[in-house]
Amino acid sequence: MKKFLIGIMLTFALMMLMPINTHASNSNTDMDITIREIEESLLTYFDDRGLDYEIGSAEMSNYLYKQLSEGADRELMELDNYEDVLAYATEYIYQETSGESIEDMQEATLRDIKDDVDKELHTQSVYFEKLSPMLLKASSYNRTAAVNYALKYALNNNKSYKYYGGSGGDCTNFVSQAIYAGGIRGTSTGYPLYKTWSSTLTQKGRSDSPAWINANEFRLYWQMKKSNVTAYSTKADLSKRANLGDVINYSNKKTGRSWHNCIVTGKSGSTLYISQHSIGRKNNNWNNISVDTKVNKLSLIKF
Repeated sequence: MKKFLIGIMLTFALMMLMPINTHASNSNTDMDITIREIEESLLTYFDDRGLDYEIGSAEMSNYLYKQLSEGADRELMELDNYEDVLAYATEYIYQETSGESIEDMQEATLRDIKDDVDKELHTQSVYFEKLSPMLLKASSYNRTAAVNYALKYALNNNKSYKYYGGSGGDCTNFVSQAIYAGGIRGTSTGYPLYKTWSSTLTQKGRSDSPAWINANEFRLYWQMKKSNVTAYSTKADLSKRANLGDVINYSNKKTGRSWHNCIVTGKSGSTLYISQHSIGRKNNNWNNISVDTKVNKLSLIKF
């Protein structure tokens, strides 16, 4: 017992002499920061620079989406909590395209959000174990038709569909239209999540399911339908395995929440060319589009 106590005392003494790794400490505690706290720091940043963005406005949605997709505000990137701001932006976009509001998430922490994403993924894995493989077969996919549609509407909107620019972004709505044009059809995932992927005309107009317009729900839906969804650590690795008509999904590494989809519309060797909405791009070289893989996870969705 005496030796045990002496050992503890020596260990404690050594710990006191060792330099403290504040970064490691922060990396653990910053997951407990709330949406409210991040939002307050962002609004303070706006006030200090005379920027007039209001929560819930189309201008705010566009600002956050541009920051996620291209780092438009370089000064914002200098903030100490910039990675938290990106996690906030991801959740903001997710809530908008889910028909909800970031105001309902004020007391949630980044850890709460990550736990929610992990819980859905666990439920999904349990679902797979019980589902018959025959029910998981995907529709036949005409990649050429999907690519042609994407190229036709990359820089404009098909008036037959709704447009979500300024409401969390139109990227997933656009990708959904393209793969639908390629022959992909969706059915309900059934119990326990009952996710659907659909865009239908009703007496009140067009009705889009969350998985049709929301990047996170889109990824979860196709994972549940047994599509080939694979994460890659680098753009180069993903590019080698991508084909025309495949969808590239971006998610925030801190929370696991997805925020963007684009579609592969060209390939030369291992160089990909993508098309997307929010921001509109037509067959752009993906190598020339900045993607920070330190904060974003890239997944390839095949049909």
